[in-house]
This record gives sequence, structure tokens and C-alpha cells, in this order.
Amino acid sequence: MLLASVSGTLLVPGSISDLSKRVQPCTNELNGISSMLLRSHEERGIPVSGIEHFKSLFTSSKVSEKKLQSWLKSGKTADSVFVRLKLDKAKTGLFDKPHFAAWVKYVDELSATQPRSREPTISTLKTYYGDEALSQMINAAQKNTSTQTLATELQTRQLQYWLNDRRAPTDVLKLLGLTKTGDNLFDNPQFVTWLIYVAE
Repeated sequence: MLLASVSGTLLVPGSISDLSKRVQPCTNELNGISSMLLRSHEERGIPVSGIEHFKSLFTSSKVSEKKLQSWLKSGKTADSVFVRLKLDKAKTGLFDKPHFAAWVKYVDELSATQPRSREPTISTLKTYYGDEALSQMINAAQKNTSTQTLATELQTRQLQYWLNDRRAPTDVLKLLGLTKTGDNLFDNPQFVTWLIYVAE
């Protein structure tokens, strides 16, 4: 069992599912997100038909539950609904978009009817943003009380995604932005997240 002391508190990492109970966002850090270009070994965007891009021009700023259920019944993919809701244009403000939480719920409901081997929410987001930028977006959203719950849930899913991909702990240390913290590593709430990942 791995033990660590962060800010004088003894930590005993548990399972990734306990992450939302253990991680508290740090509110005094900068809320910046670095942009990232995909490297040749990373996934590129999932092709979405031009029709979906065209339809997104006419999608209302409010999407009803009825419309989401209609898309669910017709089996629209997570990616096509992401585009229809114009979330592909959100850049770093994704968590502030009103449709984002509805999209996550839609993907969860879609996954319940069409089980897949990979977690579709993180898989779609990773395609648009890459691992490192997505991790930074989630970290920033955890510092905002209005997006903290959703961000913590998505971080839990992202960690599970990395576990399934067998990502090395050193890679995850970098993806969580912990290689740039210097002497403040142990005070960073993401360090607790990394310890939980390593313990798994």
C-alpha cells in the first residue's frame, strides 16, 4: 500500500471511484489552459459528416430533453451529437457551455444501450483535445464550483481510461501537469490523483 503525506495529512490512496471524495480543487492557482497540437502518434478527429456540421448551424442554443431522446432513439453517435451541439467549437471554455453536461448525460444513456469497450465520453473528448489539454481543462474546471462535480467525475473516467490503456505513471504525472510544479508538488491536489492512479 502506498502512503503519502500532503500538507501534513496522511493519505491512503483508495480506488479511482473514490476520487471525487478525496480530491479538492485548489483555488489559488492560475486558471490557464495551454493549447496543444496533436502529435503524429495521437488520435486525429473522428470524421463527422458535412451534414452534421450543416445541421449544427441550425441547432438552437437550448436543446430539449425531447430532442435528446429523439437522437438517442435514432442512435446518433456521441461524436455527431457533440458537433450538433457545437461543442467542437468550444475550445477551452467547454465546461462553461450549457450543452456540455447534457451531452455527457446523452453519452451515458447511449452507452447503456450500446455498450463499448472504450469509455466514449473520454474517447470523444480526447479526439478533439488530446490527453494533456483535456487533463488541463478538467483540472481548471475542478477549481470552479459550478463545474467541479462534473469535472471530478470526468477526471475519474479519464484515469480509468488511462488505466485501461496501461499508461505509465510517469506519463500520467506529466499529463496531470505535475512535472512543472517544482517544490510545490506535494501541495498540488493533482498529486493525490496521481497517487490514486499509481495505487491502482
